Amino acid sequence: IFISLIFFVKNHFSQDFLNYNPLPKNSIGLNYTTNTFYGDIEHATKPSLFINNRPSIGLFYERNFFSNFSTSLNINWGQLSNNNVTKNFQSTILHASIESIIYLRKIRSNENKIIPFISVGIGSLSFQSYSDILDHNGNYYNYWEDGSIRDIPPTDSLQNSATFLSRDYEYETSLSNDSVNFGNLYIPATIGFLWKFKNVFNTKIFLSYNQLFTDWIDNIS
Repeated sequence: IFISLIFFVKNHFSQDFLNYNPLPKNSIGLNYTTNTFYGDIEHATKPSLFINNRPSIGLFYERNFFSNFSTSLNINWGQLSNNNVTKNFQSTILHASIESIIYLRKIRSNENKIIPFISVGIGSLSFQSYSDILDHNGNYYNYWEDGSIRDIPPTDSLQNSATFLSRDYEYETSLSNDSVNFGNLYIPATIGFLWKFKNVFNTKIFLSYNQLFTDWIDNIS
């Protein structure tokens, strides 16, 4: 699962600058996304909703068919990540989707400036995941029961001479598995609102829940 908090800016043009004119039938715009991932990496305490935020940017095209219904095509590039005491990953992702949007007010009305909406669709996701398992000197992290990270396992006979390490948060090691399929479907579901700013631009702010059908982004199954 990854959750996206998305800010859309949609530009269109009109001769009547001072009116809240209806949306055009075709809209093209940019988006900035904050992604949060929930998977198989467990946490000793429940993490904050946005503790592992990663950025994403993208493009979209929206076609309005009726006053309450549109279809959008979306493509985004970004990252997903998750970390706990002993496990971590960061993944570069590329995903595209087609979504049906239902507006809860008429978007072709000058009286409606803020319009709630819901949407659902289907998409395809490709990813490449990496983990931080080595420090900057190439030493493997060994996690001890006291919470420290050292250069040898706690069972090593030379444990009294172990050197303390700290994570550098460089995700240098590729995660791979023979069972991995790097292209996968997902289902995006979204709630939010459209905010009409005169005829200069329109903005969408919404929360998207994306149900993935792969168990390998964090390389844990």
